[in-house]
Amino acid sequence: AEVTRQLTSTEELAAQHGTSLEAAVSNEEQQSSKHNAEVLELEASLRQAASSSSAEISRLSQQLRDSEREAQEKHEALRLADSGSQQGTLESSQLHARLA
Repeated sequence: AEVTRQLTSTEELAAQHGTSLEAAVSNEEQQSSKHNAEVLELEASLRQAASSSSAEISRLSQQLRDSEREAQEKHEALRLADSGSQQGTLESSQLHARLA
């Protein structure tokens, strides 16, 4: 009888221990699942930020190219205007020399 009682007590302890282990495993699985969801959310956020940054870099690069082109056009216009002014001064000097 004593042996049977001890065996039953041992079986109950084993059953309780098994239940505790099952609960611990279940809890770990839930935590792991939650962690994986957080990681996926962070990855998506990083991809979005990278995409936004890439679009901003492209926009700024285009703006820089446009500004450089505009500056080159203005430089060329000034060069032509200066060249025309020098030509006009030369022609004016030549005309004055002929009239004198």
